[in-house]
Amino acid sequence: PNYRGRGPASVTYFVDGLPYVPLGPDSLGVDPSYFSLSQFERMEVEKLPGSLRVSLFSPRHFSKAPGSRIGITSGDKNVARYIGALEYRFPVGIGFSVGGERMVAPTATGTSSDFDITNGRLALDFVPSHRFGMEAQFVTSTPDRKAFVDVDTLELALKGRRNDAHFRVFWRNRPDDLGLRVDGLLGLTTWKGQGVDDEVRQGGVVAAWRTRTFGLTARAFNRSRTTPLDFSAEVGWSPLGIFSAAVEAAYQTHDLDRESRWVGARAGLSLPFGLQLTGSGRAGRLVATPALLNTGAQDLT
Repeated sequence: PNYRGRGPASVTYFVDGLPYVPLGPDSLGVDPSYFSLSQFERMEVEKLPGSLRVSLFSPRHFSKAPGSRIGITSGDKNVARYIGALEYRFPVGIGFSVGGERMVAPTATGTSSDFDITNGRLALDFVPSHRFGMEAQFVTSTPDRKAFVDVDTLELALKGRRNDAHFRVFWRNRPDDLGLRVDGLLGLTTWKGQGVDDEVRQGGVVAAWRTRTFGLTARAFNRSRTTPLDFSAEVGWSPLGIFSAAVEAAYQTHDLDRESRWVGARAGLSLPFGLQLTGSGRAGRLVATPALLNTGAQDLT
C-alpha cells in the first residue's frame, strides 16, 4: 500500500487487538503479503487523514461440533493456493484450532519475482463464560520472494521465517458487546533469515466502554524497542442513525528521545438518495518511520 504517497508506513495493522509491527528486512512498514486472509474471520479498514488502520480478526469457533475445511485453488500462470483448518470445542469451554495456507505465485513479468509463502496457525482458548476468557495463539510465516528484475532490480529478495506468539485475556461485565470490557495482551515476534535475527516484545491493555450511542476506548502498549510507549484514546458518539462523530488522541515515544503526538476528529452525515457527507482532520507531530533513527518528528496537519 502507498496511501496518499506516504509509503507502507501509512498503514497500521492490528491482529486481534495487538499491533502487528514491521520486523526484519521489512522494518519500515508491514508487508501485507504475509497475511493469509483465509485464516481471518473479519477485516475492518478505517480511513484517517493521511493514514489507514487495518484490523484483522481470527476466527472464533463457538459450536461444540467440530469444524474443518480444505481448499484448493488453481489459476492462470500456475498460481495456486492450498488451505486447511480444523476446529473443536469441548463442553468445559476449552477450544483449539489449527490451520494453514500455502500460496504460490510464479512471476508474470520480468526475469524473476516468483513468490510463495506458507502460513500456519495454532490457537488454544479457554472461555468458560461469555464474560471471561483466555487465548494463546501462534502464527508462523515463511515468505520466499525472488528479486523482481526487469531492466533493473525493482524489489529485493526476501526469505526467512516470522513467528508471532500472542496471549490475550479478556473480561466484560455484560455478555454482549455493550458495557465495560478490558483486554490484556502480550506478544512476542521474531524474524530469522537473510542474516537478520530480530525480536520485538510487547504488551498492553485495552479498555472500552460502550452504550448504544456512545463509546470510549483507551489503549496503552509497551514495546522492547522502536516505540517503547504507545498511548491512544478515542471517543465516539452517534445520537442519531444518520450522524456520527469521533475524536482521537495519540502519544508515542520512540528510540533516541523522539515523540509523536496528534489529535484527530471525524464526523459523518447520511443524506438523501444514498449520499454521505463526511469530514476528518488531524494535527500534531509525527515520526512517520520510527525504525529510521535519523528521522525526527514532522509537523502534521
